[in-house]
Amino acid sequence: MTERNIIDRRSFITGCAATYLLQNTPRTLAAQNTHVEAATLSLDTSAPRIPLPADFAGLSYESAQLAHPGYFSRENKSLVALVRQLGSSGVLRIGGSTSDYDTWKQEQISRAPSWSEPANPDNGQGSTVRAVVTETAIDELRGFLDATGWTAIYGLDLGHGSPETAADEAAYVVKRLGPRLKALQMGNEPDLFSRDIRKSTYNYADYFAEWQRFAAAIHRRTPDAPLAGPDITDQISWVDQFARQATGICLLTSHYYAEGPPESPDSDIAHLLHPGPELKKSMQHLVAVGRSIHLPYRMAEGNSCYNGGKPGVSDAFASALWGADFMLLLAQLGVSGVNLHGGGRGFYTPIAGGGSAPFQVRPLYYGMLVFRAFASGSLVPCKLDAGGINATAYACINPEGRLALAILNKDVGHDLHLKLGDDVLHRPSREITMVAPGVGSTTDVTLGGQTVSQVEWRPAWSSPSLRTELVVPRASALLLEFDGIIL
Repeated sequence: MTERNIIDRRSFITGCAATYLLQNTPRTLAAQNTHVEAATLSLDTSAPRIPLPADFAGLSYESAQLAHPGYFSRENKSLVALVRQLGSSGVLRIGGSTSDYDTWKQEQISRAPSWSEPANPDNGQGSTVRAVVTETAIDELRGFLDATGWTAIYGLDLGHGSPETAADEAAYVVKRLGPRLKALQMGNEPDLFSRDIRKSTYNYADYFAEWQRFAAAIHRRTPDAPLAGPDITDQISWVDQFARQATGICLLTSHYYAEGPPESPDSDIAHLLHPGPELKKSMQHLVAVGRSIHLPYRMAEGNSCYNGGKPGVSDAFASALWGADFMLLLAQLGVSGVNLHGGGRGFYTPIAGGGSAPFQVRPLYYGMLVFRAFASGSLVPCKLDAGGINATAYACINPEGRLALAILNKDVGHDLHLKLGDDVLHRPSREITMVAPGVGSTTDVTLGGQTVSQVEWRPAWSSPSLRTELVVPRASALLLEFDGIIL
């Protein structure tokens, strides 16, 4: 990609120069920052744009949640509203560790005291819930999907189930979810089966042989059942092999967690906000594998720290900055969508509570709202050289052809000052910021000056005056839209 730094007033910019100054720097850091190199922000309008799938945003929950059919139900209006607020056509993934331990029962059940109670994510402590999933749960799930406008990726039990039972369950799921079903998956993180579910020598060949038996049984009953996989953790070679060998699939999937386990001292805010190059490299590879067989790749499960998350990190404002950056980065790399895992009282869950407890949104939810507020249309390749400050930037062309910028300052010690390089850029039509008292704050997060109260977010977009400099405070996000800039 060729980076250019010449203003083109007809089609906007191919690059805009930017500088930053350090202001309000803590005294403990001031002596270390007596000289700062200039920063640059550049776009490449000659490069292909990256279309943003309408259903990019997603949530992921354990299959055990279906043991409480009233949770994913159109009657659970608070949850419906919170999910719709993240996007009008996202993807709800049902799976997780419990999908390989649940029991399918072809029966209708009546309401019980735990009808709409939330289920916690698997905490990795070996006490996996053995949930019973019934036809009633699938019926209620269809109502929930209709109410939210979302589709579902549904996980079947490969770990302890049989091809025949999976075929029965799949037949009912396909019938009841209909167009709301995006894909079926068999097995959650099968590349880890050798640790506890299968023999220690279990490998890809063993997995694929099992997968084929399940897929064949499902397609005998339901020939048009859409399948996806392999839904692995980090054995990317399994995706390579699966893509070459699997037939009748519509989607490639895997998982990603930025940190873990929670008890590791390296699972902290500093590491979360400074991701290594491995993520970008692996995502580029997986997207390329998908394109080689003309299928999309989706991050079907991920979050900040596996095994339920880490308190003070996964439930802190740092997760909002990380989440917004994570989603935007993967979208820019061509990933077709991201499902952030959660549920119940998990530290990393975007939406906590439910049932007998009121719903509340965690900071990560605000990061997802940043993506919703910013990302529509297509992304334009964008590069921010921040001169040592931990910041990222993204550019988006909305469906009307107008430019929006998202700048995420993940640096805890420095404000970012961007000096705009052309008269037209001095006129942002509106802006919105995401801030909190600090990166470790678990409350008092605001986006557009507002908090999400139960089910509603009403942002206060501001209309800035003519100016030549943008300021993105330390540990904050800034979204901008511009007048008169049409690409």
